[in-house]
Amino acid sequence: MTKKNWPWLLLLIIVFGAFGSILFSRGLFPYFATYPGFSWLNKLSTNAPIIINRTQEVQLNEGVNIIDLVKQSGNITVSLYAGNGNTIGKFLGNGIIMSSDGLIFTSKAAVNAAAGKMTVVLNDGTGLEATLGPTDPRSDLAILTIAARNLPTAQMGLARELVPAQRIIGIGPSQAESARKFLTGFVTNSMRNAHSLERVFTTHAFEETIETDAVISAEFFGGPIVNLNGKVVGMMGNTRSNILPAEDLQTALASYLANGKIIRPFIGLKYLSLSNSLAKLKGLPQAGALVTGFEDSSSAKKGGILAGDLIVAVDGEKIDDSQTFEYLFNHHAAAPIELELIRAGTAIKISVILESND
Repeated sequence: MTKKNWPWLLLLIIVFGAFGSILFSRGLFPYFATYPGFSWLNKLSTNAPIIINRTQEVQLNEGVNIIDLVKQSGNITVSLYAGNGNTIGKFLGNGIIMSSDGLIFTSKAAVNAAAGKMTVVLNDGTGLEATLGPTDPRSDLAILTIAARNLPTAQMGLARELVPAQRIIGIGPSQAESARKFLTGFVTNSMRNAHSLERVFTTHAFEETIETDAVISAEFFGGPIVNLNGKVVGMMGNTRSNILPAEDLQTALASYLANGKIIRPFIGLKYLSLSNSLAKLKGLPQAGALVTGFEDSSSAKKGGILAGDLIVAVDGEKIDDSQTFEYLFNHHAAAPIELELIRAGTAIKISVILESND
């Protein structure tokens, strides 16, 4: 064989070797490996699965330290017990410190279970006798006061700014100093998404709320719900679905500080809350509150509002997808408000005197 033939011979060896390798590894090796004692041939097969034994921890970084957030929120949370401060009885619920001199917001369910004197236990274990204050005529909110100074206070956020899939944290009871239970979950339906063609709202009670997948049990009632910035966006009421939004808490606080009790304006409407898209489905020009009926002693009915009216603004503030109808009624009772509405295609304005349901 001449030197000129060696390259061709080498090329033939490589080609036939490659085909032979494929034939044996893909065909003959797997076939013979099925016989007893020849399973080791699978190791020579190129199509055998590659198994990597490695465990890796995956963490979801939300940009916040949950441990620190729970500790911080625990400082503005109190535990309520039956008893007078010296003899503590059963656990009743939780509360939120709203002022540095001892104003506490809690759930009516907690104070109703007291049947007598109550003790507020701070996060450092200090127990102080509580005095029951007024309750909210429109929600599950109750007020307690304790003799204290320089307490940490809740920083309030806005519940209507929460969006679905946003994480929230609820703070609950503590059986030891500075160690509170907590729950966490996601917002499943926001207050901005409360619009519906079927659900009729009334103005005698707060019905628009935060919906979450968090499992809220009775031991968490009265405790705060905070966002990942540590701001209170709600309070856990007497049922899982009864979360009092921060906006309700803030208007109650303002009323209490001004009047010594919680006074809620009463307009007596039943209505559908319509977004722009839902309004179009009803053949209406824009978002608003579509009046469907009235409650007893309705100041709106007395003022000339009719069923079928679409209220589109209150005192010049338009009702749109980001502004719920309820929160435009941050007014004093016995005060006039101006409602802009559309009636049979015509825009009109009507002044209504708000009453009180305190």
